[in-house]
Amino acid sequence: VRRILSEQAGPEDDATDQTDGNAMDEEQFVIFMLGGQEYGVPITAVDEIARVPEQIARLPRAPAFVDGVMNLRGAVVPIIDLRRRFDVASTASGARQRILVLSLGGGKTGFVVDAVSDVMRLPASAIRPAPEVSSEQMRLIGRVANLDAQSRMILLVDAAQLLDRIETEMLAKFDPARSEQETKAS
Repeated sequence: VRRILSEQAGPEDDATDQTDGNAMDEEQFVIFMLGGQEYGVPITAVDEIARVPEQIARLPRAPAFVDGVMNLRGAVVPIIDLRRRFDVASTASGARQRILVLSLGGGKTGFVVDAVSDVMRLPASAIRPAPEVSSEQMRLIGRVANLDAQSRMILLVDAAQLLDRIETEMLAKFDPARSEQETKAS
């Protein structure tokens, strides 16, 4: 994660930890951008950050939420555009776009984001419950980091809630090992 961030960091960008403090009183997040808004996902949920390949293989009759699949070191990884997922206006593809590869439901899934900007330690004192606007919003974004000193507000995403149970089961079909695990568990 740090290597990818350092590759895209500009002279004024610093992709290192942003906050000092006691590790017990803070959480670490990968900060990404979607439509000009900052979001964070716990670093423990992120397997890796990959560049968007030149071509994503589109699958006929794939569920609407799946953009396609990509080859990630021999593994077929389904790709989901998080802008569409969050109903954020789509922007033109850019060189800063990345794929956050997360382990969900026992397999890997990639989520396209506009950019990955930081790996940041957030103090527990800066993290608050998100205001409840809708049940769907609360399911995805239950907390907000309010960094007054930096004039930043970061919406914290619950990675486990990015896909519902039915979508996770559909994606299991892309990974034979995950599909076998779910069959045995049933």
